[in-house]
Amino acid sequence: RSRRTIPDGPGRNRGQALSVQFSPCDPFFYLSVRISMNRTGSYGGCDLDGYHGRILQVDLTSGKTKVMEPDEALYRDYIGGSGLAARLFFDMGACDVDPLGPENPLMVMQGPLSGTTLPGCSRLEVCARSPLTGIWGESSMGGHVSPQMRASGYDGIIVTGASEKPVYLWVSDKGVEIRDASDIWGRDTFETEDLIREKTGDKRVRVMS
Repeated sequence: RSRRTIPDGPGRNRGQALSVQFSPCDPFFYLSVRISMNRTGSYGGCDLDGYHGRILQVDLTSGKTKVMEPDEALYRDYIGGSGLAARLFFDMGACDVDPLGPENPLMVMQGPLSGTTLPGCSRLEVCARSPLTGIWGESSMGGHVSPQMRASGYDGIIVTGASEKPVYLWVSDKGVEIRDASDIWGRDTFETEDLIREKTGDKRVRVMS
C-alpha cells in the first residue's frame, strides 16, 4: 500500500495522532487522536479563524491519501460540520451512488468552534448517503475526539473506496498511513481501543468506534 507523508507546516503541533479503521464495503471505523501541545492557527488554504483549511481525503481502493485545501468562501458559505459535508457531498456527485458502495463518501467533519473551550463544542458530524433512507444522513457525536482531531491539523476527513482487507487510518505529525487491521476486525469497541493503544504504544490515543 502506498504511503504519503504530510510535511510539517506553520501551526502544526507535534505529538498528535489520529487513527481510523475500515474494512471492505463496511461503514464502521475507528478514530483515535493524541495531543501533546495546544492548538494553533490555520496553515492550509484558508486564513479564517476556527479552521485549518485542510481536509484529509482517503481512497481505500488505491491506498492513497491527499489533502484538500478549500477556498475560504466555502467555509464562510457553509458553516459547521454538517453544512460543509453537505456541500462537498453534492460537489462530489454522490447523491445517486449506492449507499453501501465504495463511491459513497464517508465524511467526518467539524465546525469552527470545535476544539475551543466553549461549552458543548466538542462535537463532530459523521455524514454519508444513508443506507436506511437512501438520502442524506448524518450523526453527531461528542467527547475528546473532535477537539483532538482539530488539533491534529484537519477540519475533516473524507473516505471513499473499499480496501481488500480491514485497515485503519493512522494520522500523526509524521504523516498518514493506512495500516493493516486484520487482527482487530471482529473485536468489540473496548477491545479495539485497547488493541490500537497497544499497537501504537500510547495510552493517550483516543478511539472512535
